Amino acid sequence: MEAAIRVLRGIYIVAQSKGLITQLLEPLSFSPSCLGYLATFPYGGETVCSGRNNMQPSFDRPRQHLKVMLVEDDEDDYILTQELLSEITTTRFEVEWITNYKDALYAIRQNRHDVVLSDYRLGGHSGLELLREALELGCRSPIILLTGQGGYEVDISASEAGAADYLVKSQITSNMLERSIRYAINNYKKAAELQKQIQHLKAKVDKEEFQQLEEAINGLRGMAINFQ
Repeated sequence: MEAAIRVLRGIYIVAQSKGLITQLLEPLSFSPSCLGYLATFPYGGETVCSGRNNMQPSFDRPRQHLKVMLVEDDEDDYILTQELLSEITTTRFEVEWITNYKDALYAIRQNRHDVVLSDYRLGGHSGLELLREALELGCRSPIILLTGQGGYEVDISASEAGAADYLVKSQITSNMLERSIRYAINNYKKAAELQKQIQHLKAKVDKEEFQQLEEAINGLRGMAINFQ
């Protein structure tokens, strides 16, 4: 297996450098993403590729890079979350670990993260408090709440407060976390763009109403002059 992977790695590197991936694999039953996966797989590992529709992750496209703020006061939970993020192959995460409420608010004011993952319990504060205050401060990053114990009431409260998602730590998998982060960021971008369009439309309407008012005033002035 190791020898085969070495050969595939060599084929992949040469074909990729010459732009011949598709032509090389056309007569075979491997897909470009499948060969790329094998070419980057560790020597001691094993994997299976079966057909052109294999759903292995593609390494032909560059990995996305995201900055994550992880607000977590428990080191063990921080390590577990970091491990889950490291298992996600489609994205490279740059994680800033913050352990308390005060420092989290300070970092949120900087608006330098793509997404915020926050524990629900933060000492004498809660993730809901952080979420509400962050939104008041104009936080431009979606906030996902993480909790040790799930509860319907907390879930509803988080949603109403503006949380992008609410995940129970014991149930989180790397796939679930990747999907939650991806959806949170995409939905936030769409909401921001929609808000921008609304503001633009509002400004346009206000301008038109102002022009109509100005025309009406000028008309009244003209009438006043005629009556003199």
